[in-house]
Amino acid sequence: MSINDNLILESYDLNEIPEGRFKIGVSFQGYFDNLSYTPLVQSSSVINVPEDYSTIQEAINYSIDGDSILVAAGTYYENINFNGKNIALIGEDRETTIIESSSSDNCISVNVNSPNTEISVVSGFTVIPGQNCKGVVAINSNAIISNNIFISNADNPAAVYFSASEGIISQNIV
Repeated sequence: MSINDNLILESYDLNEIPEGRFKIGVSFQGYFDNLSYTPLVQSSSVINVPEDYSTIQEAINYSIDGDSILVAAGTYYENINFNGKNIALIGEDRETTIIESSSSDNCISVNVNSPNTEISVVSGFTVIPGQNCKGVVAINSNAIISNNIFISNADNPAAVYFSASEGIISQNIV
């Protein structure tokens, strides 16, 4: 087994490949009779912020459907977009895990747009939108928005906005 400079793992024995997430590409050279293979299936995992990724958005970008992203207490100055993924975003403590919008003018602090056949979760945060920004927006989603604190501002009192969604909003403080 070897790893070349392009971070391509080459192995002739699948048992040598270490555990983890890999995009698997298969290349066959020569003649093979009765060849069969079993594809590797990615399973859901837990991603920790800031241990694994320094920002929530980086963790979301890396995640796949079914993953849970656990966010440690702290203030995260960013706008979050689920990018259509069905994931669980869970803060350590809703009073000390803060998402504060990093921009203003028609922005969304937490954007949960995902197919409404699956469930996305936002739980355990204080969400502070920027000027003229919305808090949590769920469009076409079965989002569960629970156990959060939403701070509205005078320019935009919309803490949570649901459209074409059948999710659940519960145990939040607005």
